[in-house]
Amino acid sequence: MTTGRHAMRDGMAGLLGGASALAMLLAARTGGGPPGVLELIADAVVLRVPPWLFAAAVASLGGLAKGLLFAGICAGFLTFAMLTAVVLGRLGVFAGQPRTPAWIASWMAVAAGLAAVGELLVLPAIGAGILGTGIVSDQAAVHVPLVLACLTYAAIVSAWSVGGVSTSAPSSSVSRRKLLAVVAGAAGSIAFVWSSATVVSRALAGAAKALPGSRDPAGADGFGFTRAVTPVESFYVVSKDYVALRVDPATWRLMVKGLVDMPHAYTLDELRSLPSHEAYRTLQCISASSISRSELIGNQRWKGVRLRDLLDVAGVHPAATFVLLRCADGYHESLRLDVAVEDETWLAYEMGPPGTLLTPDHGFPLRLLVADRYGMKQPKYVTDVILSDRDEPGWWVKGGWQTDATVRTYCRIDIPAADGISDGVLVGYEFTAFGVASAGDRGVSRVEISLDDGRSWRDADLEPLGGPLGPLTWVRWRAPVRFDKPGNTRFVARATDGTGTVQDDPIEDAFPRGSSGFPRVPMTIYAGIPDRPAQAPPTPAPTTG
Repeated sequence: MTTGRHAMRDGMAGLLGGASALAMLLAARTGGGPPGVLELIADAVVLRVPPWLFAAAVASLGGLAKGLLFAGICAGFLTFAMLTAVVLGRLGVFAGQPRTPAWIASWMAVAAGLAAVGELLVLPAIGAGILGTGIVSDQAAVHVPLVLACLTYAAIVSAWSVGGVSTSAPSSSVSRRKLLAVVAGAAGSIAFVWSSATVVSRALAGAAKALPGSRDPAGADGFGFTRAVTPVESFYVVSKDYVALRVDPATWRLMVKGLVDMPHAYTLDELRSLPSHEAYRTLQCISASSISRSELIGNQRWKGVRLRDLLDVAGVHPAATFVLLRCADGYHESLRLDVAVEDETWLAYEMGPPGTLLTPDHGFPLRLLVADRYGMKQPKYVTDVILSDRDEPGWWVKGGWQTDATVRTYCRIDIPAADGISDGVLVGYEFTAFGVASAGDRGVSRVEISLDDGRSWRDADLEPLGGPLGPLTWVRWRAPVRFDKPGNTRFVARATDGTGTVQDDPIEDAFPRGSSGFPRVPMTIYAGIPDRPAQAPPTPAPTTG
C-alpha cells in the first residue's frame, strides 16, 4: 500500500512538473514565434501517419483534426512526465534534504538528463535538433524552451516530492519541505490549468477557421449563398502550423540566391515598390472533396510581383532547373523553373481590398501563388528563393502527396444539399440549384446538371466573367429544377474545363493528387404532402367507485 501511495504521489509530481514544462513550451509560441519542440513533433507525426488516414481525418474533422493531434501529443507529453517521475521516485533521486548541494545536484542532473534525451534522441528522430537534418528556421526557438522546460520539470518534481518524504529531521526542516511542496503544487496546478486551456483554445481556433463563412443568406446577386468573393476572415486556412506565425517585417528579408549571378535581399517595402500585378484568383486545398460540399476553396483579390522579374534581376545560371522555396516556419516547396517563370507565378503581399497586406494566417509578409496548382504548392512566410540544378521533395510531398499537385476540374453543389430540407421536394415544385466550379487556369466552359442520376444532362447558367471573376477564378452556376414524377433519385452536376475536357467521374479520395467524382445529392420526390399519422384517441381517465 505504501508503495502504491508513493507511486501516486510521484505520478502527481510528474503531472504537475509536466504541466509546468508544457506551459513553458506553449508560452514560447504564444506570440506566434517560430515552431518549437511540440510543433516539430506534430509535424513529424503528420508526415509519418499513413497518408490515407491523414486525408480521411481532414475530410471528416476539418480543422479540428490538427487540433486533436496536437492535444494528443500534449497528453502523451504529460504521460511521459508522470512515468518519468514515478521512476525517479523509485530510485530515490530526490530523497535528500532540499536546498542542499546533493539535492541541487540531483535536480540539475535530472534536468540535464531530460535535455539530453530531447536533444540526442527525440529531436534527431524527427529530423531536427543539433544532430538532426530537418529545416528549422530558428534553432533558439527549439533549444532554449526545451532546456527551460527540463529545468522547470525537475524543479517542480523535486520540490513536490520532498514534501511527502518521511523524515526524522527537525520540525523546521519538515515545515520547509511542506512549504516547498505547497508552492510547487500551486505553480504546477496553475500551469496545468493554463496549458490545458491553451491546447483546447488552439484546437477550437483551428476548427473555427475551417467553418463555412463565405455564404450570403440573402442570395441577393442571384447565384446562391456562396459569395463571388470570399471574405478574408472567412477564407479557408490549412497550415502545418498550430499557431499562425507572426513575422517581424523590420527584420524579414526575401533572399534570392543559389545558381544566380547576383544574389539579392529584398525588404517588404522594396518588393512593394517594384512593378506589381493584381487579380482575383481562386485557391483550393488538395484535401478538398469533390463529392461533398467542401469549404477548402475560396476566391480573393491578390497583389504581388512576378517571381520571374526577381529571377531576371538575379540572373539565372543555365544549369538551374528548379526553384526551391524556404519559409520562416520551416515549410519548404519546389517548382520546376519553367513553372516559376510563368506569367501567373507571383510572390503576393496583398490579399483583400487594395492596400490590405496578408494576414498572419495567410502568410504575411509574402506567399507564393502558382496558377493551376493546389494550395500545398503555394507556401506562406517565404524567406528564400534558391535556384538549383536538382529538385527537393516539398513538405507535403514527403508525406506521399503528388509532386506537381495540378488542380483537377472541380464542381460543387450548394443547393440542393443532403440536409433533410432541400433534398425532399414535391412533384412539380420548381426551385433553383446553385453551386461553384473551377479548373485552375484552364477555366470552366460549361456546367451540366442531371435530375436522373446521370442518365441525361442539361446546361446550367454560368455567372459572366468580370470584376471578381476571371481566368484564374471559380465560376458560380445556377439552374432551374423541377421533378415531374415521385420517387428517389440523385441530383448530379459536372463541369467541363476550358479545353473541353469533362471532369473525372470515378470517385477518388483526395490522397495523393486531389479528389475526383461528380457531386451527387440523394433526392426524395413526393407526390403530395405526406399525411400526418392519425392521432390515437385519448386514454380515458381511470374511475373509482
